[in-house]
Amino acid sequence: MPTASPEIWDLVAATAYSNDLANLRLTNKTMNNAATRLFGLARLTNRRFIVSPFSLKGLVELTAHPVLGRCLESVSVGTYRISAEFRGCPEGSEDTHYDAAHHAAVTQSRFEKADLHIQLLIEALTNLKAHGGRVVLGLFDDVVEDRFLRSENPPRRNGRLDGHLVRHVHRRAYGFGELYGDLDLSIVGSRQPKLTLEALGIAMHISGCNGDGLLFDVGRGHGEATPIAWDSGFNQVVRLLVLSDHTLMPAIDLVVKLCSDPAELHGPWHDSLMVLRSDRSMLLLNHSIMTIGMASGSTPNIYLSPYGDFTNTLHSGSEKIVLRRCDVDMMIQQHWFPAHARALRRLELLDVHIFGHDGTAEGGIVDFWTVLKDTLELEILVLGGLTFEYAA
Repeated sequence: MPTASPEIWDLVAATAYSNDLANLRLTNKTMNNAATRLFGLARLTNRRFIVSPFSLKGLVELTAHPVLGRCLESVSVGTYRISAEFRGCPEGSEDTHYDAAHHAAVTQSRFEKADLHIQLLIEALTNLKAHGGRVVLGLFDDVVEDRFLRSENPPRRNGRLDGHLVRHVHRRAYGFGELYGDLDLSIVGSRQPKLTLEALGIAMHISGCNGDGLLFDVGRGHGEATPIAWDSGFNQVVRLLVLSDHTLMPAIDLVVKLCSDPAELHGPWHDSLMVLRSDRSMLLLNHSIMTIGMASGSTPNIYLSPYGDFTNTLHSGSEKIVLRRCDVDMMIQQHWFPAHARALRRLELLDVHIFGHDGTAEGGIVDFWTVLKDTLELEILVLGGLTFEYAA
């Protein structure tokens, strides 16, 4: 097909499997031109990087590419660092694992202390700003916990937590193997979200690229009772984005992604997602929402697991709320919805399990509809897959 028109090459690239696009780009220059953007959209839209020279130089090269750089939709940087204790250990020990941890710790520490990671982030964000695209920036935890019931196959590296077998899962990013190799970050590393957020904040300020939103992608240990609102990194995010009138900074969305405890939800493992948009809309996916009592004044005391009372910070109200695949305490109809009554005009409840502690399911349904009718001034109500359950 050497004489085929560019339109034919575009058609070939468009109909190819995403796994074949990388090889198609190597066929010839014409095929490379046709397949590059499709390859970027298929493989490079959401990318993770770590704090290392190799990884962040790769980020700069990607963002500088005239085609692939425009395909990015989100860029996040890891929160983990090799623990300081490994920087001072002598090289040449008989323990190769210890040597590898020492090498990674020294490389990462020198790179970060010289602020070279910030320089590369500034360069990358400057490139993104030049492309004019809408990119979400953020941080992610390199390690999350997974757990198995005793009846399932045990993990390779097992421990015990809440009567379950536990393993630590590495969420690999570009450059992970080059710096960490086979190291187990849950043992030799520690979570440092403040360091990552500070570096991102400086780079965003100097480059003038604030992104289309801020992603806080955190891996929480199963069984943790501590609200994420107490997390130091999350507190910094809130201080950065929430204004004095308790609304989000204009043109910035907050996206919080959590690893949910499957025992708390009906159905299989899912990541939980909370999206608070500057247009005063809120999306909650795979969450548990319950009350822990009533506070004085106009702000109810609602516990949105596992955020604590963070959502009360934004008590000015949302114009649109979407709950999807959530477990909901019936008491929220008395406290949480009314907190948004002044502004709320669109409510969507999709695959929502509503549970109560007293009464019957039939009575709960009547109460639920009564509150919606008498408390809220909705213009649009979307319902689908609602279930009601009351404890005996």
